[in-house]
Amino acid sequence: MKKATVAVAHRKVVPGTPGNYDEASLEVVYGMLKKVVDAVGGMKSVIQDGDKVLVRVNACWAAKPDSGVASDPRVVEALMRLIRRETKPRELIVADRSSIGADTSLSFEVTGIGKAALRGGADRILPLEKDERVAVKIPKGRVLIRPVYLAKTMLEADIQLEKEARVRYSGQIKEFKDFSDVISILEDVLDDENSHQETFQRYSESLS
Repeated sequence: MKKATVAVAHRKVVPGTPGNYDEASLEVVYGMLKKVVDAVGGMKSVIQDGDKVLVRVNACWAAKPDSGVASDPRVVEALMRLIRRETKPRELIVADRSSIGADTSLSFEVTGIGKAALRGGADRILPLEKDERVAVKIPKGRVLIRPVYLAKTMLEADIQLEKEARVRYSGQIKEFKDFSDVISILEDVLDDENSHQETFQRYSESLS
């Protein structure tokens, strides 16, 4: 089985702070981010031209950037810049749903994530509580037997990952053909992935 590749970039001092940084500081963070992304295959190995890209950040709640509670605005801005420089997505969205019922719009503002994302090249900021909800039935659900309501934009982005996942799981089934227990697990996962796709397909058809 192919082993996962992990990359880490380290500096003793990263200039600036999450709440106070300039262009030179941002370029340092950008360089660190690009180094690790390149080490695991590069941005184009993940994003194809024309993709609808959703980046899920951690807006958490309305805390100041330097509190360390939420995503570092420097990293968010650098990531948007990296995506824009190296790929051509048809749309680039930054989204989250704040914790404990907090107002995500306010969290994006106070943490500095919202402005950082837009400066870096995001097309829009999406507080997920304001997104359209889609009813989805949990495949083989034992506790959640009723449909759950998921954010439509997240579901659409997840379906793109589902397609890649089905290819990956199908390949792994061949690799583990001599291990019946593993095959059983992978087949269950693959069934779930296919069920998710069918659910979203029915939803999409209902809109047309």
